Amino acid sequence: MSVLRLTTGLSYLLAALVTTASAAGLFVERVYALEQPIWAAQAAGQDLVNIAVAVPALAASAYLARRGSMRAWLVWLGVLIYLVYSYLLYAFFVHFGPLFPVYLAVLSLSFYLCLSAVLTADAARVAAAFSERAPVALTSSYMLVLAAVFVALEASAIGGALARGSIPEGAAVTGLPVDPVHVLDVALLFPGMALAALLLRRGRPLGYLLAGPLLTHMAILGVAVIAMMLMMASRGFPLAPAPMAVGVLSTAASLFVATRYLAGLARDT
Repeated sequence: MSVLRLTTGLSYLLAALVTTASAAGLFVERVYALEQPIWAAQAAGQDLVNIAVAVPALAASAYLARRGSMRAWLVWLGVLIYLVYSYLLYAFFVHFGPLFPVYLAVLSLSFYLCLSAVLTADAARVAAAFSERAPVALTSSYMLVLAAVFVALEASAIGGALARGSIPEGAAVTGLPVDPVHVLDVALLFPGMALAALLLRRGRPLGYLLAGPLLTHMAILGVAVIAMMLMMASRGFPLAPAPMAVGVLSTAASLFVATRYLAGLARDT
């Protein structure tokens, strides 16, 4: 059995595990009973997007990738990156309970499927499949700007808290020791996105390989952030217009650039 057939086949197991965990988070009250109400609302918003967006995207892209679509394979890898990111949060920042083994299974499976995909991919073949008209400059510039803006915003929150001798608002309202989004974004996600953008701008095959998946991840993550804010509003928390506007604009922009970039594939095989 080829690596592609094995990894895409395991994606259906992963989809079932994510559906199980997210459905329980939405419909079993005791899953988030120990969390602060605002953190429980955010988790429920993400659960909704996991079921409505991530799982269908994972299953559909795995199916099409298995049939030879390179565009679907890049989307599939992006969904895996989203799941790794998301389930780091579930595994480390949701109180221990009956879903903990499921969180570990999703995190492990999505991480190793992602790692296997990157290690076994022919990056040069991916790069060669893009046409000369592919929006490389637009894509790399957008990724650099997005990374710079969000790192600046989150670094400002971190620096402001340090200057005040307090903790960032995201940690204070959730009762967590730190804001886990700061950890994932500032330490991992956005430096990785900037590196991929620079590689893409220089025409390196790895940049072509990573740009589409990272933009796919950002688009799904953006939808999840919007759903979290709406879920919080539905549970009585004030809806902040500025963060909502940033979320909507960045999500729409990520989806637009991702679509344009993936459309630049001259050969989808």
